[in-house]
Amino acid sequence: MRFLSTLGLLPGTWVNLGLMVLCGLAEGFGLAMFLPLVQLIANRDPAAIGLPFSTIIDAHRNLGLPVEPIFFLGVIAALVLGSLLLGYVQRAMLVRAKQLYARNMRKTLIDSLLAAAWGHSSQRAHG
Repeated sequence: MRFLSTLGLLPGTWVNLGLMVLCGLAEGFGLAMFLPLVQLIANRDPAAIGLPFSTIIDAHRNLGLPVEPIFFLGVIAALVLGSLLLGYVQRAMLVRAKQLYARNMRKTLIDSLLAAAWGHSSQRAHG
């Protein structure tokens, strides 16, 4: 595929893609924790949430972490802020990769121009 053959042209492409995935996972997990938080705030049984979200509370209990609204809010804030930080780093790396790619292309162009024989131009009269 043509798309996949040009994917690695920018330096650090795979690191950028990995950071994008980590950023999305951190933000998605942070947003998924809002439903257990709402259940805890409403003083309802957190186990009655449903299967995908009850595993979050079970994992907190198994790790020995407190299952309290303030703790969940802190974890959500940390995950979302961590996701924003990862996004910032990823975008900064992408800008740097674009600059490196443009510099390499300019260097290749200038080197090829300076190394050219210029046979056609040297045979013409310059007067």
